[in-house]
Amino acid sequence: MAEPLLGREPEAAAAALQRLREIFGAGQLYVEVQHHALAGDDWLVRRLLALARRSGLPAVATHNVHY
Repeated sequence: MAEPLLGREPEAAAAALQRLREIFGAGQLYVEVQHHALAGDDWLVRRLLALARRSGLPAVATHNVHY
């Protein structure tokens, strides 16, 4: 979802999410949100959360954690 959003193509992001929803079902699909403290992350996180809300899907916050 991030790539089309970063390309300022929200319709493409919504269409991709809809395709995933059809494949996996709404009960098996989450919108992943990551914040790496990079420029533009705040903007992207807000749009991903809005996309999840509009789609009626839950969001899950993850991170690239290594231990």
